[in-house]
Amino acid sequence: MIKAILCGASGKMGGFVAAAAQADGEIQVVAGVDKINNGEKFSIFSSFSDINVKADVIIDFSNPALLDDLLDYAVLNNIPAVIATTGYS
Repeated sequence: MIKAILCGASGKMGGFVAAAAQADGEIQVVAGVDKINNGEKFSIFSSFSDINVKADVIIDFSNPALLDDLLDYAVLNNIPAVIATTGYS
């Protein structure tokens, strides 16, 4: 089982990714990072510094403004990241 942190969890794409993970059975979203919580079935943290769960990967569908925090967390915790956010210049 792959454990994932979903950045942008409460957004439209975050919802699609969470639903696909739940249907797949081989990946489990163990936490999300977002400003709001839409009632997801996993813990939502407002910043990476608050995360208190272990994960194997970060999946990012958030906002380019979060990239530095995401990369700092990924490097500090030696977690690979899938960056799928658009809008980078």
